[in-house]
Amino acid sequence: MVIKKGVCSILSLAGLIGSLSCASMAIPSSPVPENAPEKYAVLISGQTEERHALNMTLVYNFLLDNGYNEKNIYVIDGKGDDRLYCYPVDAAATVGNVGAAFESLESKLDKNDSLFVYVSDHGGSILDADGSHLSTIATTDGSTLDQRTFEGFIDKLNYGLGVFVFDQCYSGGFAEETGYGNNVEIASASACESAYSGGIHNSFTAYFIKAFIYEEQSDKNLDGKVSITEAFNYAESNHPYSRNGWQDPLVVTELDAENIFLFDPK
Repeated sequence: MVIKKGVCSILSLAGLIGSLSCASMAIPSSPVPENAPEKYAVLISGQTEERHALNMTLVYNFLLDNGYNEKNIYVIDGKGDDRLYCYPVDAAATVGNVGAAFESLESKLDKNDSLFVYVSDHGGSILDADGSHLSTIATTDGSTLDQRTFEGFIDKLNYGLGVFVFDQCYSGGFAEETGYGNNVEIASASACESAYSGGIHNSFTAYFIKAFIYEEQSDKNLDGKVSITEAFNYAESNHPYSRNGWQDPLVVTELDAENIFLFDPK
């Protein structure tokens, strides 16, 4: 089921929770009881542009601030070099490395666990052999990571809840390909649209993340927590390109997004 609607450029996240510093990464890891629920994340960016590095910085630190253990966050980024924005990089952004990151989770994830996936990248579209259009994510080495290949990585995993946030152009194709079962997919634009940002702080997914920061503005039912639906609605009403109809972000899920929460209430 596609909840809400779902044209190609870049989106960015940055500077939404004040100045980020490397010190914010120094969060001690607590022992986890055997088979206790754990939170895992995979962050992907094939770009070396500053705005994408800032996106990854924001999301990485935001995850740490919301109960994720740094050992459970996999960063596939650029050419694989450590960046200057206070997050570690595990591998270069190639199709093989993305696949390897998800493969490494096959033996770790179980139905008690959750998976968060975030992509900050350029997106494209290719014509498949069967004549269908496939959305793609740019990689460092020029290899093609399309929505079907991505779905093949995800389909092998076993987890309780998956939340996927796609920041790139044509991202709706990825959301539609993987928005089944226990997955909730947020895409910045439909499968045939570009995704626009008016600057480093002004992308759809920036506002989506902002919704969890500015709970007093996004928590419309005043229950003390922000649902996926509330965050999506907040982003759509505040992101000028979505609000004015330049792009159509979407949520794709078989679940009730009004009762799905990205982070535990504080």
